[in-house]
Amino acid sequence: MLQPGSKGWINKYFDLVEKNTIQLEIVCPKGVSIEHFLHVTFGHSGIIFGYPSELLFATNLDSSKWTVEEKLKLLLFESHLFIYLLKNENSLTLKQDFITSLLEFYGKHNSYSITKIFTFFLKESKEEKLENILSQRLDIKMNLLDNRLWINYLSNVFVYLDVILYNDNLKGSKRGLLSNYNDLAMNALTAISITLIQSQQTLKCWSYFFS
Repeated sequence: MLQPGSKGWINKYFDLVEKNTIQLEIVCPKGVSIEHFLHVTFGHSGIIFGYPSELLFATNLDSSKWTVEEKLKLLLFESHLFIYLLKNENSLTLKQDFITSLLEFYGKHNSYSITKIFTFFLKESKEEKLENILSQRLDIKMNLLDNRLWINYLSNVFVYLDVILYNDNLKGSKRGLLSNYNDLAMNALTAISITLIQSQQTLKCWSYFFS
């Protein structure tokens, strides 16, 4: 049984793919742009909001005993896989090609946590390195923006930035990942702050009318 919190879960995931228990099928409706398709798909999954509402491929698995963190970890993994499959064929070497691609992406991501992981886990397999990286990405509050402007309960919202930047990386973008990550994070924090302020003002207005 797949348990995203246990060692070796990535190998187990692809074992289930080979057994056809997990089906890597993507069907984009005709007339719908890839950008809109991605937005709707990721919106329904919940990863945009940092909460795992629905997995992308492993929908038939029993996740009742998984923690929210485990579900989000698998959803982040599947979101990267979803992006990869849109740009690459589902070949016999999919597993190794995808894992190599994702490790190369995170290797370019010069944030403190990723550098630390590659230092500590040099002797581990590629799958084990990736498992540790994904676990660390759910704890990004330790390093985001050098601990400035951090709001703890919103930490998981930022995992979606990895998906955006991985998509950007597969397109061949040469922009610096860390600076781009920080820019996106700042924009997200600004949008969240503005939304909260507007919500508070709206509540004050309704309170005035009904007082």
